[in-house]
Amino acid sequence: MSGDIVVYTAVFNDYDVLLQPEVTPSNVDFICFTDEKDIAKGVWEPHLINEYEISPKLMSGKVKTLPHQFFSEYDYSVWVDGNIHIIGDIRKVLKECLQDQESNMAVPSHPRRSCIYDEAEACIRLDKADPERIRAQMKRYRNLGFPEEYGLSETRILLRKHNEEEVVEAMGTWWKEYKKGAERDQLSFEFAAWKCDFEYKNWVVDYENSEYFRLYPHKISNERFGDVWELLLRTQAKRSGTSARLLELSRGALGIYADEGLIPLLRKASDFLWKNKR
Repeated sequence: MSGDIVVYTAVFNDYDVLLQPEVTPSNVDFICFTDEKDIAKGVWEPHLINEYEISPKLMSGKVKTLPHQFFSEYDYSVWVDGNIHIIGDIRKVLKECLQDQESNMAVPSHPRRSCIYDEAEACIRLDKADPERIRAQMKRYRNLGFPEEYGLSETRILLRKHNEEEVVEAMGTWWKEYKKGAERDQLSFEFAAWKCDFEYKNWVVDYENSEYFRLYPHKISNERFGDVWELLLRTQAKRSGTSARLLELSRGALGIYADEGLIPLLRKASDFLWKNKR
């Protein structure tokens, strides 16, 4: 332990490409929960979990929602999903979004929706989880009186003073709801906060222009092209401007080809060129 701040994430089943933070203060620790030690390199310290008492997805949700159980020796924790690249000083974002706001938790607001019921419909439409479990979860929330348009957070990034009593209570409720529901954490966070009368701060993250974070897609699972896709992503993360954009397009094209084949790739490329012709 080098300070009072821990930044942590979880990558199981080779689901994400874990990128190195560009700013690594000496008093901040970086920890990755994983089942593969080679995933966590550089400044990321691996916490290996090779035997699951629960599924890898639930294990990831557990460490995400319950930092007080894993990091009681730290005052502050910053969770980032495995596809978030840290490009700025994490101490500054903690100060701006948490300490200066005199709050015990801060989380980005959702960029497109403001209601968990709308989020539930989007999850069903995009096949993110079992539709019946999602509908049952939303029905239960309605029956308990949880209102529409209560707000919606994007839980890719979580800033917390995690040992505070109110945070421990709210996060414990969030974990219980996550397990009980459709295993989509954004569908249960607002409900848990509402149920516990827990106040938190939202802030807007524009990933294309943020001085702290970049967002990348999850790794493609295709065995033949996965390593090439990862190389393109790692190279893209080190570039800017036109070269980064070209690498992004190449990676996207490879992902479409790996998942869908040549004809869908050519069709989408044609559509893209048509829409962007001058």
